[in-house]
Amino acid sequence: MCSRFCPRTVVRCSRRRCPRTCTRRRTGARARLRRSWPRRARCRLARGAGIRCTGTLDEPGQDAVLDRLLDLVLVLALRTWCAGANTAPAWYRALADPAIRQAVRLLHEEHGRRWTVAELATHVGMSRAAFAARFPALVDEPPLAYLTGWRMTMAADLLRDGEVTVAAVAHEVGYEDPFAFSVAFKRA
Repeated sequence: MCSRFCPRTVVRCSRRRCPRTCTRRRTGARARLRRSWPRRARCRLARGAGIRCTGTLDEPGQDAVLDRLLDLVLVLALRTWCAGANTAPAWYRALADPAIRQAVRLLHEEHGRRWTVAELATHVGMSRAAFAARFPALVDEPPLAYLTGWRMTMAADLLRDGEVTVAAVAHEVGYEDPFAFSVAFKRA
C-alpha cells in the first residue's frame, strides 16, 4: 500500500502499488488531519470506503466532494470511537435502551413542550419511578435537566444567528416569559 500521498489525490490510496508517482507529501490542513488519525482507522477507511486514486484537485465539484468525504470520515471516526465501551459518551450509550432512546427523541422533537417526568414515562411505556431511575443512570443527568440543556443549546444557536429577538427565542424553546428564559440562559 502506498504510504505517501499522491500529489493528485486528496486521500491515501488503497492499492498495493500506486499507479501515480508518489513524490510529494501534502502539507495542508486535510493532510495534517489525516496524519493525526490512528493508523488502524486510516487503513480501515481506505479499505472499507473503497477510496482509490482517481481524482485530481482541480476538477469541477471537488470542493463539494471533499466536504462530503470529510463528513464521511467524521462519521466513521465517531462510530469507531463510540464502539469502545469505556470511551462512548453517555448519550450514545443511552441510545441502546429503546425506552430512553424514544424519550430523548421526544425531548429533541418537542423541546418547546411542557414536559413532566410522568408524562415522558407514559409516552415511553414505563412507570414514573422506573423511568426516573433509568434515565439519569444512562444519560448522566435527570430528564428535565437534559431538556433544559437541550433548550439552551438550541437557544444559543438561534441567538448566534442574530436575526431573532430574545423574546422570539424564548418562545421557540419553550419559555413563555423572556425574563425567565434570560435567567435560565445565564444559569446554563
